[in-house]
Amino acid sequence: PDRAILFGKMGLVVLYAWVVTIIALLLSIVTVNIAHWTGQVVFFTPIVALANIIISLLLAGMMASLGILISLRSSTVQGATQALLGITLTPIILLQIAGLVVIEIRRDWLDSIIEMFSAIEPLYTILIVVAVLLLIFIVLFWIVMLQFRRDRLILN
Repeated sequence: PDRAILFGKMGLVVLYAWVVTIIALLLSIVTVNIAHWTGQVVFFTPIVALANIIISLLLAGMMASLGILISLRSSTVQGATQALLGITLTPIILLQIAGLVVIEIRRDWLDSIIEMFSAIEPLYTILIVVAVLLLIFIVLFWIVMLQFRRDRLILN
């Protein structure tokens, strides 16, 4: 069935990305403990560790969904890769440019933004981020489920 193919494609990609992220997090812990050894093992706080695990899983699912959506519309792998990179990197670049503009034009805005985010409890910030990512993932995955058809995958 179409759904079995879709879940297989997504499941493998998400699992691979998630495992690589978890390994990177574990390597970061080893690196910090080797570089700054104080006699005790340093580890993430439980909420940060859980947030890393959940957010990395959601991001992997979002990227897999986005990749499948783009690949359904693209005629070549290179075209799909370029479109995916453009879609994912453009917001990051625009945020950096906006940050630089705010720093140059209105330094007081930056200070008020930092003050506003500093006042929010870290747990609430994490919950907001997880909720937004979960919503985006659900919407993307729903669209993928509607669009994915095996007969579109077979090229003549």
